[in-house]
Amino acid sequence: MAVDFSSEYLPESFFDSEVLLFGATSLVPRLHASLAELLEKGRRRGCLNVVGTVYDFNHEQADPGGRWPLARANEDLRFIDLLITNREEVLRISGANDIDQACRFLTTHGV
Repeated sequence: MAVDFSSEYLPESFFDSEVLLFGATSLVPRLHASLAELLEKGRRRGCLNVVGTVYDFNHEQADPGGRWPLARANEDLRFIDLLITNREEVLRISGANDIDQACRFLTTHGV
């Protein structure tokens, strides 16, 4: 079950890739909670880190209208080389009111 899947299930060989793709991790809460560590490890191993977002039902339910965390802290966003998202998701992840603000937020934090 997705709710039980965590980073412990990823073998060391997972990080032998040139590109790591983490897609829709908010649907897998335990994995999503360790996304920053996984991205940091990928960066140390020389991987290109790609993250694709999806509507974050868990954080929306916990804090309707609040910001959706994508990493431990804003500083951890620098481990994302390419972020694939839609308008609503990027606004909620950044806490911005418009796309220009969201883009500035992400680039300021290294995405």
